[in-house]
Parts: sequence; C-alpha cells; structure tokens
Amino acid sequence: MSMIGAAMSARETQLVAMLARGDTTGRAAHELGLSRHTVGEIISMLLARYNCSNRAALVAYCYVHHLLPLGVWPPPCTSRRGAVGGPASYPSTRIQGAPEAAADNPRLEHPATGTDG
Repeated sequence: MSMIGAAMSARETQLVAMLARGDTTGRAAHELGLSRHTVGEIISMLLARYNCSNRAALVAYCYVHHLLPLGVWPPPCTSRRGAVGGPASYPSTRIQGAPEAAADNPRLEHPATGTDG
C-alpha cells in the first residue's frame, strides 16, 4: 500500500512541524504534554510509515507531499499553551518566491487524488 501524501493526524503534523523548526524530542515532549518515550515512538512510527531513514528525510517528505505548508518559515504549529509558530525571535513569514500550496493554486495537482485542486 502506498503512503505517498497520506494525511497525518493533527498531533503528528504538529510534531513534524516542531522537528522542522529544530526542536528536540525533549522540547517537543514538553510542548505536547507527552513523555520523551512517547514522542520517540511517534517519530519512529512516522519514519516507518513514510519509509524515511531520519528526521530530516521525514521533514523533507512532508514538504514535498504538502503535509506541511510550503513557503512559510518556521512551519506553524500550536503548542498545548496555544502559541502558534516558533519563539518570538522566529516569526512565521511568507518566503518571497516560494511555490504556492496546492490548496491556494488550482493549477497545482492535488497530491492525494492526482487531480486538479
């Protein structure tokens, strides 16, 4: 069964966004209100699901398959404290010249269906 572009849960998406921002397992666990072990297990499960060998490959996979928003850095995520995005020193910004997400551009192919948006 192919998992290309398969959707992630909200918590999985939030965790991958945290990994993309460079958060450690410990920091992600603290923000999500989970144990480090649980976060490690979720990461391992995602690595296996998408056949990725490491966290960087997982983050890249999620960008390529539009599971994380394109052209926004750092990727937005909501912590259990309700904060969106990264620390105040890393505000989310639209990257000049970045490709548009499929939902924003009907000319792009929808990753899950292979049809136009």
